Amino acid sequence: MSYMLEFPASTLPQNIRSPPYVKFAILGADVSASLPPKLPAAMVLHFVPKMREWALPPPSPVPESIRRQSLLSPFVGIDIQVHICTEALKWLFHRILTLSGVSLPAGIFNIKPGLATSMAILHAWSSLELPPEGVEALRNHLFYTVSLCPITRDEIQLLTKEMSGDPAIINEMLHNVCRNWENGEYSTFGKTMISSFIKEDEVLTNLTARIQVKYRIDILADKTMNGALMSGALPAGSSKTGKKIELMEKNRTLKVTQSERKDREKSDASKLERHLRRLTVEPKLRTIDCTDPTEEKPSAAGGGAGSSGSEPPVSRRRRGYSVSTVRGQAEDAKAKAKWLEE
Repeated sequence: MSYMLEFPASTLPQNIRSPPYVKFAILGADVSASLPPKLPAAMVLHFVPKMREWALPPPSPVPESIRRQSLLSPFVGIDIQVHICTEALKWLFHRILTLSGVSLPAGIFNIKPGLATSMAILHAWSSLELPPEGVEALRNHLFYTVSLCPITRDEIQLLTKEMSGDPAIINEMLHNVCRNWENGEYSTFGKTMISSFIKEDEVLTNLTARIQVKYRIDILADKTMNGALMSGALPAGSSKTGKKIELMEKNRTLKVTQSERKDREKSDASKLERHLRRLTVEPKLRTIDCTDPTEEKPSAAGGGAGSSGSEPPVSRRRRGYSVSTVRGQAEDAKAKAKWLEE
């Protein structure tokens, strides 16, 4: 990261690392805990002269406790009056400390800022009225990040807002969307969100209409923009309704009403109940219809002489056993055989 930010070349003052130190706030909110500790005021004001306008006067009268503390570590306050991301401010101060000769952990410079962080740093750099040539390397890093990595709808919205003045990055962003659209990198829901956002912006719509011709796709007229599909309903009379529902459920893009959800829960509960009924061992819920050797068929009506005990026994019902019962009996038999062998 150190090579991506370049402050104007200048001669460092003698007291560049001397107190007093700075306590920072952004629009009245204290952010000192999120920034590097003990940033000398001479160092900050030398690299970022804009912050002189936001320096706070010392309080009057000064409490005795604060006066004693200032003898050891004197502090001044700077309340930044523009909205700047704290993370972006931290990256700037890390670069300032490096240029001032302060040793920092090597791991800080092995981290490359992501898309959102890069744009936040560019916004902070511009808000602090620093020369735009100093972030040329960061702009190149942002351009290649947009070129190589698939971007989401939120990142497209952020790029459109923060980089509207850079047509090269906006064009590369739309080329990225078209490439990944053609390669199937976006889900149905992702395509819907991206298409809806692009169609809301007239400039993006015109650029997309010109760029998508090269990729033989049509983002602006994609079927996912069907209002019925976005609400979760499918076109009536479609022969592929079941397949579409299955696909939407797989992608987690199918929206159902509260009544439909309750009907599904009832259906699932009844299926689960039938499944459990087949596995139970209670006599009332037997599933194997077989004969029981203890049950005898009553004699024929009237008990005539033709009925005798020598007649063959009629079919009888046996008890039914579940899979779990049979398995348990088999395990008991194995354990008993093992015990007898010992």
